[in-house]
Amino acid sequence: MESELGRFGKTETCDIMGALPLPDGSSVTGSSWGNLLVWMNGAVKFQVTRIGRIPCHIGAITQILFHADNLLTTGELAFRILGHFY
Repeated sequence: MESELGRFGKTETCDIMGALPLPDGSSVTGSSWGNLLVWMNGAVKFQVTRIGRIPCHIGAITQILFHADNLLTTGELAFRILGHFY
């Protein structure tokens, strides 16, 4: 994904600080506005927010980890555990 430019709808472009490749060939990255971006074939396919379109984090997502069927993210101000993924 190095040097890739991804946009989802009208979202702003940003530098990617955290990224996680997934076994199916897609990738999850953080964004400077606190949401996760899911990439497939070099393009952003969807953006992950909390219910009500609230950002996952206040500030940038800096690290992403997949552990015990959970997606864990850390940001500039806190960390979150996002559900079970199979």
